[in-house]
Amino acid sequence: MKLGKFLGVVIIASIVFSCGEKHATKKSLETELDSVSYAIGLNMGSQMRNGFEEADIDVFMQGLRSGVDSTGLLLDQESAQRVVQGYFQKKQQEQMKKQQEEAAKKAEETYGAVKEEG
Repeated sequence: MKLGKFLGVVIIASIVFSCGEKHATKKSLETELDSVSYAIGLNMGSQMRNGFEEADIDVFMQGLRSGVDSTGLLLDQESAQRVVQGYFQKKQQEQMKKQQEEAAKKAEETYGAVKEEG
């Protein structure tokens, strides 16, 4: 589920940023566009914090800038999608394995005596 949300945010951000003009740093939210731009960035940051906290922010920002101006691309779109999907599938499998191990341990603690009696 988190993978789907993260990919959705990345796709939306790519579309929004690829359609925008060159970006300039702004200190305040003076227009509706400023507010929407900030809100999308804030949303992306929250998604990163909640689903990909181990991200290298500098490399992420490099990729974001490359996507905005379409220069210096280190991966094409297809490769990027494949890398992201592979990473999050692996991460999800590791999480499932950990949950299974924890459940087995809890079951052993709870029902271990019954197993020995049986």
